[in-house]
Formats: sequence, structure tokens, C-alpha cells
Amino acid sequence: ARLKEDEFYIVTSTGWTPKDRDWIERSLKDFSDVKLTEVTEQKAVLSLMGPNSRTILSQLTDADISEQAFPFGAALKIDVGGVEVLALRVTFVGELGWELHIPARKAGMIYDQLMEDGQVHGLVNAGYRAIESLRLEKGYLAFGSDIGPDHNPYELGLGFALDLKSERHFCGRTALLETQIALLKKVMCRFLVDDPNITLLGRETILKNGEPVGWLSSAGFGYSEEKWIGLGFVLSTTCTSLKSLCDGSFSLEVGGKIHTCKRV
Repeated sequence: ARLKEDEFYIVTSTGWTPKDRDWIERSLKDFSDVKLTEVTEQKAVLSLMGPNSRTILSQLTDADISEQAFPFGAALKIDVGGVEVLALRVTFVGELGWELHIPARKAGMIYDQLMEDGQVHGLVNAGYRAIESLRLEKGYLAFGSDIGPDHNPYELGLGFALDLKSERHFCGRTALLETQIALLKKVMCRFLVDDPNITLLGRETILKNGEPVGWLSSAGFGYSEEKWIGLGFVLSTTCTSLKSLCDGSFSLEVGGKIHTCKRV
């Protein structure tokens, strides 16, 4: 998030922090006027997400958090319950929501206020499995399972996030320009399974027209759709188009048995 003309706030996953810090420090070794400061221990994060999140947050702040004033992807410092909070309009559950980055010593107080004021709007604590189910329903990808160093953005359906129209240089630009004209050898697909008597955990084999063509990178139950959901890669060395790679009759091998599924 860009906070000022010359100040950025970088958020990464817990398990990836040392790797990202090392990469950034090595990349900055030739720039003496750039300083990297880790503030992990100074901050706590509360994720307020769901259809009533704006209503709940508005009870604790006088800031304008309307769609026009605070659009998706924005980062603003706002007063929440008497505390200056960096609010990031991002979500991993496919719903309206904010990440509230709070001074660690004030996090308990803000949490208590949110829970008290949010009760009337149905606010509850949600664990990681709830988030996992919701992000699978939305089709959001997780780093470490769906996204990794072996994949490029086009295979993942994330080409829209690339800025290749301008002349701005960034690490990997040349390789991505070459990838655009190359034939994709695999593509991320989303599958639904109606059978309630199976359990999808990820790494199940994907079959196309009865032949193994890939694997699920992550999976779980979608409680809104009431179906099992799998995200996974379909591979090919012979297809001539992305459409032909995704077309066909698909099934999954689960516990040694074949179950039909629908690509969506």
C-alpha cells in the first residue's frame, strides 16, 4: 500500500516474511536512499469482513467509508474507536471487508468494541477453515498451494493483474512478454462435486475423458453452494488453444474411486 509519495506499507504472509525481507534487502543493496523497516511486532491485524462490515465499522469511525470514498484496493488511515488505524480495503473471502492494522497494544480494545457493536448485526468470530471455504467459493488462489514459483500469472488466470502496456520495467517482465505468445501447458480450473459422501482435501487426480491430466492444488466444502470445491491444474502437451484445454468431460479420483465433477 502506498501511504505517501515515498513511503510504502508491505504486508506478507506469516510464513513468508523472512524470505520476502531477504529478497527486498538484497534488491535494495544498490539504493542507499531506501530504507526497509520491519514493523511486524508493532502491529496487530483484525479482518472485518462480510455484508454488514461497513455498517459495523461505521459505528466506530466518523471517516467516510462509502464505496466512493473508500473503494476496493484503497488504504486509508482512519480513527476507529479513538485509535488511528490503517484500514486496507482488501478481502480474502469474496465479500465486502477491511483489514484493520492496529497498534498491537490497542488491538484488544478495538476487538472488544467491534464485537460489542457488531452483535446486533450478527458479527461472529471466524476461523481459518471458514475463510478457506469462502475463498474457494469465490475462486481466490492461495500462495503455497495454488500459487508458487512453478507457475506464471497466465496459467493462474491472473494476467489482468499485469502491467505490460506501459514501458515500466519490473522483475520478470521479459519472461512474461515471451509467455504471452507461448502455448500454455497448464491452466488453473475450478471444479464442483455434487456427491456429499466424499471428502476433497487437495492433491486428488483430475481426469479428462477418463485420462489423468492434472491435480487439485486445494479443495474444501463450499457451505453456500453446498458442494465440494476443488481448484487445480489441467495439463496438456497437445492442445492448440486454451478452450480445448478446458473443454471435455472431467472427473476426480478420490480414495481410488472415480467421481464425476463439473468444471465451472
